[in-house]
Amino acid sequence: MRLDPKTLYDIQDPLEAGYYIVDDHESDSIDMALTPCVTFIVSTQGVGAAGTIDAKLQYSDDNSTWTDEPDTTMGNDTAITQLTAAGQALLNVVNPRGGYYRVYMTVGVNPVNAGVISVAGPLRHKAA
Repeated sequence: MRLDPKTLYDIQDPLEAGYYIVDDHESDSIDMALTPCVTFIVSTQGVGAAGTIDAKLQYSDDNSTWTDEPDTTMGNDTAITQLTAAGQALLNVVNPRGGYYRVYMTVGVNPVNAGVISVAGPLRHKAA
């Protein structure tokens, strides 16, 4: 087995970069059966006048019913500090509570150019 990021980590864009209107937006989920941890990178290239991005972690056991990550999970982030300009923020899952995780992003005031990238790993197994 090679010891490089392409082999050991799964990099996805569960919420593709794009123009998001004022509303709630959910990322695709990450299956925690494949990895012990995941980092979500919430990134924005720009916000409209006074635009904001809030994002929080949610978990699920059935990939259907979602619950906000509680403050009591040791090591996991629950939410980002609100983004009001171009930049990035991280949401880390190091102690999963559920079988699936996603980012729940809320865009406020004005539309934004944003997206979410996930880096999961090291992978428990990799398809041949």
